[in-house]
Amino acid sequence: MARGNTLISELAEKQLQLSNVTHSPTGVYLIGELAKSLGVEPTAIRFYEKSGLLSPKRVGNLRVFDRADVERLAAIVYLRSLNTPMVKVKELLEQACNGSPEANGVLENQLQVIVKNAEFISRRIEELQAALASSSDKPDGEES
Repeated sequence: MARGNTLISELAEKQLQLSNVTHSPTGVYLIGELAKSLGVEPTAIRFYEKSGLLSPKRVGNLRVFDRADVERLAAIVYLRSLNTPMVKVKELLEQACNGSPEANGVLENQLQVIVKNAEFISRRIEELQAALASSSDKPDGEES
């Protein structure tokens, strides 16, 4: 991939490490095998194509994905697994492909959202653990 796509390559690599995409001896992949390997439905891949995030080659009615398409799709799947909104995924991909340093800003914002969510979840875990500990300290049938 081009220098501007380093960020996309890094994200793709993270997702590919988590999935079962193997090297294709022909260098091309079909939508069904990619969907299964990446843990998404073919309809999701079609949606990404309709949204302008992917543009695989067509051979008749078949979508044929090359390695660059696979990396781009893996990056999309990774970003979506972080609950990155589609509009931000598109923005990040466009910026990264243009070599814009602003692509990192999109990821930094998403990281902040994830950290806030993690903090919220940590607080809820502590609250639930405290509630469970408190309720297990009371004899059966006794309420507060």
